[in-house]
Amino acid sequence: MIILRSKFIEKADGYQAPLIIIHKDDASLIVERINAGDGAALRLSVDDIQPWEYKYFYWSFTKGGFLEADDFANSRDGDAFMRSHRGCQEGPILTVARGETDELFVVVSQPMHTDLPFNVHDKFGSSTSILGEIIPGFVDGPFMRSVIAKNDLIARVNPMSMLAEQEKQIDLLSMLVISLAEKQPEDERPDWLPQFKAMLEQSSSLQFKGPDKAIKGIADRKAHIRSLQEQYYKTKSGGA
Repeated sequence: MIILRSKFIEKADGYQAPLIIIHKDDASLIVERINAGDGAALRLSVDDIQPWEYKYFYWSFTKGGFLEADDFANSRDGDAFMRSHRGCQEGPILTVARGETDELFVVVSQPMHTDLPFNVHDKFGSSTSILGEIIPGFVDGPFMRSVIAKNDLIARVNPMSMLAEQEKQIDLLSMLVISLAEKQPEDERPDWLPQFKAMLEQSSSLQFKGPDKAIKGIADRKAHIRSLQEQYYKTKSGGA
């Protein structure tokens, strides 16, 4: 099934803007793109998609046409990486999925011409939400459960807070190193110890709250992360 989210172009001949053209042979859907630079056709076969899986495809203006997203489902910044490092400024233009049958579902987000049957979907929402509407059981399938669990985990983890807690742990370990080093005979201490100690005293993340409160904050953060991880694995496995 082909689902179009953009304009249907009745005639490809003479069309000047970038255009996706889809046709079919005995084994595959063949996706071409014209007026957008050079790039080989993309062949989509049911054997390329595992049951309940989906894949995003971009068009790279610098890497030669269609590119499958790199580990998109497991990345926080997969879309930003594809746009900034792979020359895919438009974002994903195709989403290809499969349920438990051998039927392929292709969501097209760019103007398209085809002689094959297609449905138009003009509602707001992501391509994966569309797939959830048209493929029975897709949202509850193992792949989407994993994606939903990952997205929920990422949304609840603040990278800046994680970096702050990591800095506190490093500073506590640095204090321990200094304490142990100062117990050594003076002629066995490293030459860099005074400079290292002065640097830590000037820029330590512990200088306002102190070690005791820092340790409590680290413990609380670790407990929070463990709780989020527990919920992640429950959601991923289909639990409550």
